[in-house]
Amino acid sequence: MEKEPRKRRDASSMYDLVSLWEESDLSQQAFCEAHEIPVAVFAYWRRRQKRAQEGEKRATGFSEVCLPGPESSGGIFARIRFANGVELELEQRVDSAWLKALLQ
Repeated sequence: MEKEPRKRRDASSMYDLVSLWEESDLSQQAFCEAHEIPVAVFAYWRRRQKRAQEGEKRATGFSEVCLPGPESSGGIFARIRFANGVELELEQRVDSAWLKALLQ
């Protein structure tokens, strides 16, 4: 007897299922059984959706931009400090499109 091939689901359909589960009163185990999804696969997509949502929240925030005054020496035009502690130092003006592409 041959095993049936696994159903492949795309991210969109899995995110929809995660949202459906969150609105249900079912346990994760019961939901997965009802939709014929391995619990480990469902848990993976649930974590992925949560990370994506957290990333969206972080991406919409502002980061501090420090522009040293004329009295500053050291050749730094601007310093950008991100929430995670990473700093980007620019020695001269740069095109905003280039900077945006770099940070994506």
